[in-house]
Amino acid sequence: MVHTTGDARVVSDYDVVVGCGMAGLSAGIRAAEQDASVVILEKLSKEHRGGHTRLTESFGVPAADTD
Repeated sequence: MVHTTGDARVVSDYDVVVGCGMAGLSAGIRAAEQDASVVILEKLSKEHRGGHTRLTESFGVPAADTD
């Protein structure tokens, strides 16, 4: 739905994704690929965003010689 307030145009129909960690970004991208109007909301500051993904060092598979 589009509303006009003075010179501002406000679009109010969005598919909302909460959180910009790996799951939130993946969900937002997939929804956008399906032609959804996506908005991703994050409560944390730019330095702290990313969910648990921010705390991991890698997503690699352990090496064969790892005990």
